Amino acid sequence: MAASLALMTMDHRQHHLQSIRADLSLVVYPLQYVVNIPAAVGNWASETLATRDKLLEENRRLRERELLQQMRHALPTNACIVGGGLLGTSGLGRHFPPGSPVATIATIKSDQTQRFAHVVATPMAHLERSREVLLVSQQSAVEPKPAAPVTERIKR
Repeated sequence: MAASLALMTMDHRQHHLQSIRADLSLVVYPLQYVVNIPAAVGNWASETLATRDKLLEENRRLRERELLQQMRHALPTNACIVGGGLLGTSGLGRHFPPGSPVATIATIKSDQTQRFAHVVATPMAHLERSREVLLVSQQSAVEPKPAAPVTERIKR
């Protein structure tokens, strides 16, 4: 330990070891770089995964907010709606059968001076837990009647 202190004191005062230190740093730097690679890769991976998790969470929140905004409906003020009632699909887009329940009416703000009431609905699906939805509808077992022949429809 005394030798170390003597060398450090001599180097500090007379700078005898500066060239040796510079040469050693040239030799040691590549080794330091290689030894540091696993730590650098670990830091990069943790930052990347944290960023990915944040993006996934933000996407989930944005999808949920978009669905909630889509659930806000404008209904005519004379429509017969009550709080706690169900909102169902219309079937007009032909993607879902008509009458499938999708939301419960939470609040209704009706102003007779306005053409439409403001309705806020709460989705029935657990949006925070669901990724897919399966709609099951019962098909009628009765075959539709064939159309009457054209000659019968033309009778006056």
